[in-house]
Amino acid sequence: MTRQATIRYLYHLATAATKVEETRFKIEEIRLKAEEEAKAVEEGWKMEEERRMNERIALEGEMRLKKERWLVEEQM
Repeated sequence: MTRQATIRYLYHLATAATKVEETRFKIEEIRLKAEEEAKAVEEGWKMEEERRMNERIALEGEMRLKKERWLVEEQM
């Protein structure tokens, strides 16, 4: 292999290595973004679940009050 061919080959290898590193970096960025999005979705689910629980607690409280009022009315 001539000196010039060797230089071209090494340049090609360096370029390929750079592209591999760029691709790895992009993959890592995509992975981190996906993790952030997954956390946001999970947080949304938790907030929705908490909202439902609060609604359920409020409804149970209302039903308890209605039952107590009914019992008081029945006793009168």
